[in-house]
Amino acid sequence: MAPHYTHAFPVLAVSDLDAALHHYTSVLGFVMDWRDGNDFAQVSSGNVAIFLQHEVGPVAGGIVVLNVEDADEADRVLRERGAKIIDPLATRPWGLRELAVRDPDGNVLRIAAVDESEADYSTFEEGGSDAGGSDTGGSDSGRSG
Repeated sequence: MAPHYTHAFPVLAVSDLDAALHHYTSVLGFVMDWRDGNDFAQVSSGNVAIFLQHEVGPVAGGIVVLNVEDADEADRVLRERGAKIIDPLATRPWGLRELAVRDPDGNVLRIAAVDESEADYSTFEEGGSDAGGSDTGGSDSGRSG
């Protein structure tokens, strides 16, 4: 039986912790919870927490998906605050209305809300225990069908 995971806390590599904290709080609307010198910090918003870790040398970008209640409102606010939109807001065939922004270090944040108005799951394969997943528990992000 696979472990039952309850939370994930992504760690994003950043080249300048002060600049990253400014971006995540002023542009993206997170709150800084704590920081450990110039090496590590946690930002949060609601039930979401992200760790920011200073890396020496080249920083490779990561990807985090953040669920919101209203993707259109998130898009409006992020544009007003000067977020770098790299994938414009659209309703996707996988049942999400989403956009993507990039932080100054190349990390991508996909901001998404469930919207199945244009969903088309016909090309998707179902997962299961043979694929390393579990047929019970957890959330399917609102997907039906």
